Amino acid sequence: MAVLNKIRERSVFLIIIIALALFSFVLADVIRSGGFSSQKSQNVIATVNGEEIEREDFARQVENYQRNARGNMTTTQAVNQVWNSSVRQALLNEQFEELGLEVGQEQINAVLRQQFAGNPNFTNEAGMFDINRMREYIANLNLLLQKRIANGLMLKKI
Repeated sequence: MAVLNKIRERSVFLIIIIALALFSFVLADVIRSGGFSSQKSQNVIATVNGEEIEREDFARQVENYQRNARGNMTTTQAVNQVWNSSVRQALLNEQFEELGLEVGQEQINAVLRQQFAGNPNFTNEAGMFDINRMREYIANLNLLLQKRIANGLMLKKI
């Protein structure tokens, strides 16, 4: 009984000590997480060798991967595939930078020539791949897309 009376006498003091302890836990967590509303820490799901993987980009890649995958693919499988690909890409980018490797326009043209050599949209009169025909084709697609966007916007206004 004597102990309970002493606690009752000093109840304000005990309440203050408990409040300070709780406040210190909250403050320590805020300091550790980088602030009250650290949007950066909430948007970044991982950092691989200094390269950040953002949540929105990762989710978009998972969605695209699932959409393009043939057959039944679970979300977990898609997440694992995109995660492995993202980590691999970050590691390769670092190695490319260390080695000083860059892809030049000639290499890009060579790959395009290889991939689209048989496409009649990109061949000239001699039947050879023509990069200028490909550029014209892409420019026409961009123009068509801009027209469709403009028409879609006009329809929405009406």
